[in-house]
Amino acid sequence: ASPTLRQSSAFLNRSASSVHFASTARDASGIVDQFIAIEHGLRKQVRAKDTAVKALEQRVREAEEAAAAARTERDGVHSELETARRTIDNHQRNEADLRALLDETSAKVEEVEKVRA
Repeated sequence: ASPTLRQSSAFLNRSASSVHFASTARDASGIVDQFIAIEHGLRKQVRAKDTAVKALEQRVREAEEAAAAARTERDGVHSELETARRTIDNHQRNEADLRALLDETSAKVEEVEKVRA
């Protein structure tokens, strides 16, 4: 409990016995005014806490939205990366096929040149 809450509780306990022994209506009225002031202070604290909780909840929502956006972007990057890897694999296969064709063509050219010679 906050210091104000503990102080208020102690005051309420002392005041309760004071109300019992209050000798005049004026004393009782002053005690009631103090109770009202304590209640007002406590309500103000509750409103402040509610405001703080709402602000934290908003920050949590914003963080969750940012995390979701980051995950979406990460997934997109992974997809682009996979596409790039497949493209590289295809190019490497094409290059290997072209080298094999070049080697085969070079061998035939050599054969033709030998026959001519």
